[in-house]
Amino acid sequence: MGEQLNDSQKKQMKDYKFWSTQPVPRLNEEIDSEGPIEVKKPQDVPDDPLPLLKDFEWSTVDVEDSNQLEEVYNLLYENYVEDQDATFRFKYSHEFFKWALKPPGWRKDWHVGVRVKETDNPSYNELGIAYLFYYASESAFGDDVEGYKSRLNSLINDALITSKQYNVDVFNALTSQDNPYFIKSSKFGSGDGLLNYYLFNYKTWPINGGIDSQTKEVIDDKSSGLGVVLL
Repeated sequence: MGEQLNDSQKKQMKDYKFWSTQPVPRLNEEIDSEGPIEVKKPQDVPDDPLPLLKDFEWSTVDVEDSNQLEEVYNLLYENYVEDQDATFRFKYSHEFFKWALKPPGWRKDWHVGVRVKETDNPSYNELGIAYLFYYASESAFGDDVEGYKSRLNSLINDALITSKQYNVDVFNALTSQDNPYFIKSSKFGSGDGLLNYYLFNYKTWPINGGIDSQTKEVIDDKSSGLGVVLL
């Protein structure tokens, strides 16, 4: 982020048709306590899956089947975009899916999807995109905040140079973790998305995530207070 949202970026809870039906906090809801939103017991969960609309069906996805894994790839690549005009598309490798979907102790019945009839989809050009997941520096474990900022900026500068050497077109970083310490100084451009994250059926105290809750501008003088890994 880094700039105030324009009118096209601002949304109300009613604009999120799916999330409006789910047990998650409403936008701008005042959280006065933490805990489950809807208390459920195992016996409250039906044994049979809920019925779907015509031409839709539940499907257990076998990620060990290369053909089904390819279907997951196509689903995300052709439909999952992060920006307003669908410029950037996610092109994950099969190896990445296996790493992300098969953690230690994984179960096949975790991977449930909904199948629909195939539709024609337009083609898109490819972009090389790098995502900033983790970084580490011993400078973080001390009282010298300015020294840590300097070290972090140097570290990210090296990462940007390496990305350039690999012909990366876009280097993507959220305002999470300690990223606000380098986002502005490293000349990151503002994205056009404001991401909201929820714990399903659970209320928690709000975390600013590195931006001002009112202006949505980056708070560059302190850590975000939020750690998140996107898959």
